[in-house]
Amino acid sequence: MSAPKKKIYFLLSSEAYLEPISGDRINEMNIIRAMLNEYDVYYNGVLVKPEDKAFGDVNRVIHTPSEGEYDLVYIRNNKKVFLDSPSPKLWFASPYDEECFAQADGIVCMTKPWKTALQDYDSSRYEYFQATYPEDMKAPKICILFPQVIDDSHFEKQTSTVESPVSPISFKQKIKKAIGQIKTRKKSYPPFRPNKTFKLSLSNRIRSIRSHSSQYYSSRMHWGR
Repeated sequence: MSAPKKKIYFLLSSEAYLEPISGDRINEMNIIRAMLNEYDVYYNGVLVKPEDKAFGDVNRVIHTPSEGEYDLVYIRNNKKVFLDSPSPKLWFASPYDEECFAQADGIVCMTKPWKTALQDYDSSRYEYFQATYPEDMKAPKICILFPQVIDDSHFEKQTSTVESPVSPISFKQKIKKAIGQIKTRKKSYPPFRPNKTFKLSLSNRIRSIRSHSSQYYSSRMHWGR
């Protein structure tokens, strides 16, 4: 008997009901679909089904996660819901918000160069990011890559033996490295579930994230398989 799927809460800004009407919305919907094989994803508290054309509450009411309700919370650009949500939780890398960065267990980036530069951030990166982040900001302890994905269901299947010049990129390949390992927790707010190992995996183990100073972190947690 297979283990129950982990539960992920997902929210984009104030979009209580997410429809494919802009680039950001479509990308977030594709990321969610990429996760459905291995996770139960709840967009704004409503379970997403593979056949759904839109996600969330059709009545357009925002539902804030409760303690113990989900295994992971990911919120992009909704400060109030994020600060009111329990850990473990992820915050998108832009726009910068000091409180949200401080509470986040991980910061989500959309591209690998963004992730690489942000996790090594110091004043020399200030111009590189075009003043997106404070010059004296400390680098996030954990940065996670949620790459853009393509819904390959929109591509025609090749019936000819001639190779297509543009190969659709599968959800699973693009999202494979979306969730990093979180091994430690901040002392500034209570642990989500002390002494419990949390585990999320999209296909295989993701590379380890280095241990961080005990001055800032405690209560070990692990993501991956």
